[in-house]
Amino acid sequence: MPVFEKSVTVNTSIENLFNFMIRPANVMEINPPEMKMNLIEVPEVLDANSIMKVDLLGFGIPQRVIYEITEFSTPTSFTMTQKEGPVQKWIQYHQFELINPETTILTERIDFEPPGGMLGFMITADRIKKSLDEGIGHRQSKLQQLFETGN
Repeated sequence: MPVFEKSVTVNTSIENLFNFMIRPANVMEINPPEMKMNLIEVPEVLDANSIMKVDLLGFGIPQRVIYEITEFSTPTSFTMTQKEGPVQKWIQYHQFELINPETTILTERIDFEPPGGMLGFMITADRIKKSLDEGIGHRQSKLQQLFETGN
């Protein structure tokens, strides 16, 4: 199964970063605009077993995706698992590691299986990894900027 992983160091406490990332409206603010992500049905704050229904634009194709929070451990981790969506498998892990009281590393790891059928010939694992590198890189850069300016 293909895996993508990317980490970022953010100048804030583990609690601040975790609390920011479990609020879908906050994540919307740091996602790349070209994703055109819309929150359809989401809680204000994620918790264990939360369900998130979102619309987004992936590879130029409008998609409806439903995620469930399948693991939740304040303030060190949470996991989003795709329940319905365009790929065969998608599990996104968010790990928060305290470096010192005001510095945290966020690591996002995604285990996925590209779509099957004819779509799988165009949307390959390498193409998904490239898109993830750009999208998560954008989001992580925005996180650094937000917390650098004193979110």
